[in-house]
Amino acid sequence: MNERTQWTCGCAVLLKLVQSFSCLSLVVVTLQGQSLDTSRFSFIQYEKNALAFPGGTESFVPFYQKVQKHFLEGKGSVNIMHIGGSHVQAGIWTEAIWKTIETRFPDAAVSRGLLFPYSAIGTTQPGDYLVEYGGTWHGCRNVQRDSDCSLGMMGVSAITQDSGAFLMITARPGRAKAMRFQRVKIFHDNDPETFAMSFRNDSLAILSRDSTDSYTLVEFSRMMDTLNLQLLKTDSLQREFSLYGFRIESDESSLCFDAIGNNGADLPAYLKCDLFEQQLRAAVPDIVILSVGINDAYTRQFNAEQYKSNYRKLVAMIRASAPECAILFTTNNDSYYRKRYPNLNGVKVQKAIFELAEEFDAGVWDLYEIMGGQRSINQWVAAKLARTDRIHFTTGEVNAVCTCKLCCNPLVDRPLSAHDFIEIPHAGIKFFGEFKDGLLYFY
Repeated sequence: MNERTQWTCGCAVLLKLVQSFSCLSLVVVTLQGQSLDTSRFSFIQYEKNALAFPGGTESFVPFYQKVQKHFLEGKGSVNIMHIGGSHVQAGIWTEAIWKTIETRFPDAAVSRGLLFPYSAIGTTQPGDYLVEYGGTWHGCRNVQRDSDCSLGMMGVSAITQDSGAFLMITARPGRAKAMRFQRVKIFHDNDPETFAMSFRNDSLAILSRDSTDSYTLVEFSRMMDTLNLQLLKTDSLQREFSLYGFRIESDESSLCFDAIGNNGADLPAYLKCDLFEQQLRAAVPDIVILSVGINDAYTRQFNAEQYKSNYRKLVAMIRASAPECAILFTTNNDSYYRKRYPNLNGVKVQKAIFELAEEFDAGVWDLYEIMGGQRSINQWVAAKLARTDRIHFTTGEVNAVCTCKLCCNPLVDRPLSAHDFIEIPHAGIKFFGEFKDGLLYFY
């Protein structure tokens, strides 16, 4: 098998994993028990659903090797991180990838990874987990231009001065599997003024501080499905607790999807996170999907060179902590400015993203092109796949309708049979799939 065919195999697995993160690409093909006619979304450019590598694929080799080893040999682990704005914070894209992974890999043990009690500070909570809290909490977010608080990789913090405050995080129905954990990394300030921690559902939990002082590791005495943090004042000096996020981990989970999103976040918002690099080392991503740009481009004074400069800084921060991780850029969705004016910056961002990808040997998933390009958002709104603000995608049932074909090829609609099993001896690869018209389709 030649080198190009080997890379085609890798890309096929990669597509199956990463294209599912968008609202565009759910596997779900039924809604309330009825079949969906996806042909009515003719404005979507299905044939352009692919990954582009304008600068080459060398930086993706370590990620591809880990994906192959995990999914084809059942060994090792894979950590995927997605950084973006409101679509990520709200869990729209996260929910899509869960559905895809569960459909494609029903036996996979996937961890939710990063968690944050967004509702405790009065902002949008992702739909796949619930938060209960006690005490008064206030937040600091990377989109607040005049804030001078420290921020970590999640770009947000929750702060309380109430001794006895608590946080409880549980999975919503149907998501319990992703919330099973044995350990949790708690990213928080650690000084004499910080409240002590305990866990109301496991008095035997063991707490230890990481050697880099970036987080506290909590090891539970049994498998958990609820995070129940209780704060305690155990010393007269203690007066507050500043939380930057949680990361749940389990020996059962060999695939972790970390979602980092903030409403209204642009690149400067993430660049101001002073603890970003330190905390990122605790997540060790194998691939980082970067979907930052819709807020940078929401202006009539968009500067493409400044945008690229800011992205270079963010990529440098990522690779300082995870030098071997692959980078996958996504272009912006089409949008309007103030609901009335077509945002002409979409094509400028698209051009800038491809230039950056060439510079960093990164991949590109061209959402802007797949949507249909400029003014295509109007068709998405008409089809109830996007909101009337002409920026955001819809959620819930309509999100489940959203162009199911993009993640899985229509070939997979039929049952698998024995002849679908393909073995490539020289590469040591075995998988379900088939070659057709010069392309390799993974099932």
